[in-house]
Amino acid sequence: MEDYTEKIMFLTNEKFDYEQASIDFINPKLPNYSDQCQKEIDQIQHLIRLTDEFSKQQMRKNAKAFRSIN
Repeated sequence: MEDYTEKIMFLTNEKFDYEQASIDFINPKLPNYSDQCQKEIDQIQHLIRLTDEFSKQQMRKNAKAFRSIN
């Protein structure tokens, strides 16, 4: 989880820095950097939610298995 947090913090800082910077030239062939950072943040947050949900499911399975043993 720490790794995810560091990535989100880095991308958020990059996004804010970019949005506040004075840009002299924007390459029209490249996607907007701020938008790309946000997409990465959204993807990481989605992966965190999936990981949490899978962990909860596994804990429920383990609890059921433990109860059936006892």
